[in-house]
Amino acid sequence: MAVNEGIKMRKTFKFFTLILASATFLVMAIIFQKPFNTAQAAFIGDGSSEDPYIVETAEELQQFAQYINAGITPYNLSNKHFKLIADIDLSNYGAFYNDGKGWTPVGIYGSPFKGIFDGNGHKITGLYINDNSLIGAGLFGDIVDGTVKDVALINVNINAYRYAGGITGYLQSIGKIEGCYVTGTVKTTDINAGGIAGSVSGGGMLKNCYTTCDVSGKSIVGGIAGNMSGSVAYCYAAGNISGTVNSVGGIIGSLTESGTASNCAALNFKVSGDAYVRRITGHGGGVLINNYALSTLKDKNGTAASWEYKGLTEMSGADISLDDSLTAAFWEDSDNWNGLGWDITNGWIIQNDRLPELVKFGKMTDNIPDHYRTDILNTDVIVAPNIYVYTGGLILPNIKVTLTGSELESGFDYTYSITSADGEIESAGKNVGIVSIEISGAGYYKGALTQNYTIIKANPTFTVPNNLAAVCGDDISSVVLPEGFTWESEGEVGKVGTHTFKATFTPTDTKNYNVVTGINITVTVNDIEKPANPGGPNILGLSILWIIIGIMAVSIILWIICAVAKKKEDEDEQQPKVKKKET
Repeated sequence: MAVNEGIKMRKTFKFFTLILASATFLVMAIIFQKPFNTAQAAFIGDGSSEDPYIVETAEELQQFAQYINAGITPYNLSNKHFKLIADIDLSNYGAFYNDGKGWTPVGIYGSPFKGIFDGNGHKITGLYINDNSLIGAGLFGDIVDGTVKDVALINVNINAYRYAGGITGYLQSIGKIEGCYVTGTVKTTDINAGGIAGSVSGGGMLKNCYTTCDVSGKSIVGGIAGNMSGSVAYCYAAGNISGTVNSVGGIIGSLTESGTASNCAALNFKVSGDAYVRRITGHGGGVLINNYALSTLKDKNGTAASWEYKGLTEMSGADISLDDSLTAAFWEDSDNWNGLGWDITNGWIIQNDRLPELVKFGKMTDNIPDHYRTDILNTDVIVAPNIYVYTGGLILPNIKVTLTGSELESGFDYTYSITSADGEIESAGKNVGIVSIEISGAGYYKGALTQNYTIIKANPTFTVPNNLAAVCGDDISSVVLPEGFTWESEGEVGKVGTHTFKATFTPTDTKNYNVVTGINITVTVNDIEKPANPGGPNILGLSILWIIIGIMAVSIILWIICAVAKKKEDEDEQQPKVKKKET
């Protein structure tokens, strides 16, 4: 009996042990939920430079942000590489995401991004942030010792409290941003706003970047960076920069004593603020080397003549005209810069009539600053030929657009579309009529103009009728023609022989095909009969045939009647005569 009690106790102990273990496992799963999810949704790659973690979709980019912000190892380590392998649209993380606040930046204070993010020449669109309490806004929020390179952000829309930039809010320690560009708008309701970075400190570096962003805030607002305690080189900004208080610059808002700005160009249309406003850096005591600014750059009063501290090593930089800034010679000549000029060796494509563009991305076709765009009305447009013959298909013209002898490139410099619709005298490019085509500026060209070309009627194809015949005395109108043909000639067909008469061919589609007149058609005139007429039934021949058939039928009937009568007569003759009885 004691043995049975022991067995029962052991079974009970095992049962409760199992329950306790299960409960412990469940609690641990809840506590460590993120690590479990991390293991299930790991990126492709091992994070090395040879086999980086691959980011291909918006969902993976958002997951990347979650891992970094949560401090999840190994993704948060400083030696880990991430590589973008496709263009990404972040519109699903926009105005209707995160309670209207939009994108959550990669890296936050206390858990920054420390690795290497390679954009690989790809573009990210739809970046939207609207959070007036956010400190550290951009694609990235906080980068410490990390690197971001070769990524483009198109049409960003960022509105934060402090420290906002297209690429990152903060760039700290030896962090680096290189080979990137940003378009759109960046705004803070307080301080530190920049087109690329809100603030660069502690040896951080910006190099070979550009932005056309409009940037605004209260103070410390710059085209490239708000605050600069690191270095910026070979960068240009071309958006409008504005601050409501002070420290506003075309490149940097405030350049501290430990900061350096070299080989940069402020190509902005306007830089405005109440105090400490200059073309390169609004305020600061750092090092300035070989920087330029547009001579037409306007201040808050709309004038370009009021700028102080001009010069290559001054806070407003040296003058460069807008026309010269569009020449390859200005950018490539090393005498204009401290060291190398801007060329392919340091990542730039330099061409006449265009601002510098990054090798990784090629031609900039969108968000060109308006003051750099030429009205398409100032170009010469040739549509040749301007008359086309109807073909039944869509006809698009040959268009040549030139400016001072240089031909513009369709798709990059301009686009065109047919704007007219089919009507009485108008065409949508297929039917006969006048076609209106709108040529719209693109890239470095703006505005629109209208050109016309004409589609005329085509000649129809037809077969001239032959083997037509008539009888002397007939009127030509009695000779039947195939569908579409009508006689122009009038009167009798004339004497026996071959005669030529005039006819008209009217096509079914008279809107797009010509009516053809003066067609020569030959008719054979006979004395009595006419041969078969392919243009219609031979009425005379059919009449004679029916007469012959009628005569034959009557003859046969008469023959039958005669035969029957003859037979009757023969039968009567052969019957024996009966003698009448004598009375």
